[in-house]
Amino acid sequence: MINKQNNLRVLLLKMNIKASSTDIEKYLILLAELFLWNKKFNLTAIIDPEEALEKHIVDSLTLCSLLQNTQYLLDIGSGAGFPAIPVKIACPQIKIYSVEASRKKVYFQRHIARKLGLKGLKIIHCRAEELKEKCFELPPFDVVASRALTFLPEFLNLARPYLSTSGRVIAMKGPGCNEELNAAVARGEWIKKDQRTFSLPSSGSIRELLVFEPKLK
Repeated sequence: MINKQNNLRVLLLKMNIKASSTDIEKYLILLAELFLWNKKFNLTAIIDPEEALEKHIVDSLTLCSLLQNTQYLLDIGSGAGFPAIPVKIACPQIKIYSVEASRKKVYFQRHIARKLGLKGLKIIHCRAEELKEKCFELPPFDVVASRALTFLPEFLNLARPYLSTSGRVIAMKGPGCNEELNAAVARGEWIKKDQRTFSLPSSGSIRELLVFEPKLK
């Protein structure tokens, strides 16, 4: 466990991500439980612990640099809880709604939220298109995010109904997303406000954070 703590701390420092010892312990419990459940429920294709540190925890936490002044965050298609759960650990003041269509992944998220005592995390079992039907009292979200969910223009369409008047959409993408980006901008309904490109610290895998705001009509 100590080696994993040190390894994760080093990875986070390389990305200029701050984390307390308590937070690091929670990230490691999250991964330990994920691997335990994965033996039976097939929640993730990543089975190497070191790869999981980078591609589940560090990758998820890169979103935090864009969450200043965020009160409500919606994570659409959160899978086994990424980025929603690591972000909740790092930013406990943000109220996070995590939406996932897979029942087994929702069960896992609820289990880990209880185990870690995470408050202000609402985990919803439904498809994004059904969210308004399932939840009648949704807040206006400051940020709607997803990690490699679907083709970018489709994700923007899914996200728009849930945004506050000053809300932003953040798409977490891998390399080669220029075609998606061009398609999204070409429709003329969105303004690209920011694009951050970086490499993950161990594998060197390229990641993109794409930030959009809807054009006012």
